[in-house]
Amino acid sequence: MPQQKKQQQRHYVAATTTMKSKNTVLKMAEKDKSNDDEGSTTTTTNLQDFRTLMGSLYGVAGVAHLADLTVGDSALLTAAGAPVFTDLSVPGQAYALLWCMSGPMAFVASRGAAAATAADFGLVLYGVIEVLGAVLLKVNGYPSDLAVINAVVVQVVVAASWIYSSSSSSRDEK
Repeated sequence: MPQQKKQQQRHYVAATTTMKSKNTVLKMAEKDKSNDDEGSTTTTTNLQDFRTLMGSLYGVAGVAHLADLTVGDSALLTAAGAPVFTDLSVPGQAYALLWCMSGPMAFVASRGAAAATAADFGLVLYGVIEVLGAVLLKVNGYPSDLAVINAVVVQVVVAASWIYSSSSSSRDEK
């Protein structure tokens, strides 16, 4: 009989400990939820994921464009109606290189400690450089109407995706 009593006491202690643990976990979950409601990480998760993704894509695009310009046949430039990279003027070559470098800059900006502002700046800068580059081709006499339209459309899609990710993060918060 004493053995059975000890076993009952152990079950009671185990059950009590389990209940206390469950209560502690529930209290921690409630605290985390209230912290999320105050605007911590959940409100930016989708948007930050978007920033990271676009920073990565722009980084890869910049490296790919650089390879195409310097060792390739400048396929993107010639498709836009421009000459190959080596036939561009020195300012044209400098601008094309700036365009290529803005991709890796967007990548780095999307990974920094102040990632939200820096990442947004990197994405916007890449878009502005790309659209302005297409416009400069047109201004300098190259038949680049389609390049301008394509550059603008891509940036509109990126902006719409940013807006969607931003509002999606807000909905997740609720």
